[in-house]
Amino acid sequence: MKHHGSTRKILGRAVLGVALALAGLLVQAVPASAQPTALTETVTGSCGSVMDWATKINAALEQGDDGYFNRMTATIDGCGYRAQQRQGHDSPTGKYWCTNTVIDAYNLAGITGLTVDPGPGVDSPSLPPPGHQQVITMADWWMTAPGYTYIDMRSGNRRAAIQQVHPGYAIFYESVFGEENGAEHVALVSSISVDTAGNGEITTIDSNAESKTFTYGVVRGRVQDTPYPVIGFGGH
Repeated sequence: MKHHGSTRKILGRAVLGVALALAGLLVQAVPASAQPTALTETVTGSCGSVMDWATKINAALEQGDDGYFNRMTATIDGCGYRAQQRQGHDSPTGKYWCTNTVIDAYNLAGITGLTVDPGPGVDSPSLPPPGHQQVITMADWWMTAPGYTYIDMRSGNRRAAIQQVHPGYAIFYESVFGEENGAEHVALVSSISVDTAGNGEITTIDSNAESKTFTYGVVRGRVQDTPYPVIGFGGH
């Protein structure tokens, strides 16, 4: 009986050893290159970071009559600039458009160039006023504006391109590239974490949308399940 008991102990220890070895294989460290890395360097101007100002703007947004977060409930001043509710074509009080968060956060941070002044675009009661308040006009401007950075996501090495994106970058969505038709959107990247293969996660801060923030998966450099295809990112 003692002998049998010893055998059981030996076998038990052997089984335990194999189990631990297999567990070790399963939980061994994933190579650093395969682990998503948070890209924390943020877009910053002379008066602070774009995301700090965007967060203040986001906190002041409430739902409008259409259920979208496009009603600005405060004025926010900084760097000689004021963010406030914008006038639009479709209602007496206007809307705080998706582009307004981008324009205002950059200017409040002290990064100039984006403006709410009239400019090129489509003049329609259902759209923001022509100029940078329209997504297509803003994206077109960003592609060539001195001092600004544009990352094209329509082609090329998307896995490498997504790793150049940082918090504070604008993310552009367009249903039809280059066409302002109401099915386009822009937001600001609040956080991004991707590995060298371009896989990970991205979170945005939004206005004139159903929610004030969204999180999307990223697979091989492609942002997944967005309202419209992501055509590029804009930074500074």
